[in-house]
Amino acid sequence: MSPEQEEHYEVIADGLKAVAHPCRMCILRTIATGEFCVSDLQEILHCSQANVSQHLGVMHDRGLIVRKRHGNRTCYFLRDHRVLDLLDMAEKLFAPGGDKEGSA
Repeated sequence: MSPEQEEHYEVIADGLKAVAHPCRMCILRTIATGEFCVSDLQEILHCSQANVSQHLGVMHDRGLIVRKRHGNRTCYFLRDHRVLDLLDMAEKLFAPGGDKEGSA
């Protein structure tokens, strides 16, 4: 593999790692329906503020979500809804009972 290919695949792998956590998948599905603040997500996920913020930080750093300030509250929304296509495909490939139409 050339250095350019390796760098290309490393960027893609980093992006996939950013969604490869159950809480992050749930956050992405949730904020796909609108803008949510950390406290809203805490209630939905039943997680601590620190935990939710950590997951949001990872996804924000990878460019998956956008951060917006409302006074002393920080809210988030999806940067690109195509990430839902990625989640849908992962569910079809890996979830029990998923649609594995590509299998032989």
